[in-house]
Amino acid sequence: MSFLPEDHVLPEIYYTKERAEQYERNTRIRKIQREMTLRALEILQVQPPALVLDLGCGTGISMEVLIEKGYDVKGIDIAEPMLAIAAKKGLDVYKADFTLEIPFESNFFDFIISISTLQWIFHGFNPESILEKGKKTAAESYRVLKSGGHAIFQFYPKNSAQLKLAGRIFVKAGFRVLEIIDDPDIPKRKKIYLLCRKTNE
Repeated sequence: MSFLPEDHVLPEIYYTKERAEQYERNTRIRKIQREMTLRALEILQVQPPALVLDLGCGTGISMEVLIEKGYDVKGIDIAEPMLAIAAKKGLDVYKADFTLEIPFESNFFDFIISISTLQWIFHGFNPESILEKGKKTAAESYRVLKSGGHAIFQFYPKNSAQLKLAGRIFVKAGFRVLEIIDDPDIPKRKKIYLLCRKTNE
């Protein structure tokens, strides 16, 4: 069985300075993240100019892609070593735990993008804690989006139950949710996205 860090340790502990630097240097990770970011933009079908929040921005790989495409981007992450690398690139990043609060005003962003991050809300084995973190993440995402805005989450649920739970959490927050699964029959290429639209208030 492969080691999944989100099962055993919090991201702010797992991503040490050394691991953050390894992540940033890994050409395979950079290539995959870039491809998933471009795919997320294809699904969103939103053209610049637009103000984007990268939720769980890490070292800023997705932010760099978004900036290349003409978007104005802000990023948040909880792991300081990852943020330090992003900040050295001149990216507009902030330390924040999105399972508690997203540090921006309500109705602020045109859309949210999140690549390989949402699975961290399933950390640990306490169902009540997992549900609470998920609810807060969805509620805060809904709050900071403009009316009619979209959020897209690419993530790695461990099973169909986790995928369904994530979808239900975002629906309860007020989103209309669509599951998009690329290459569903090829495990190594399978990618899962939740497209969430903020309904008009």
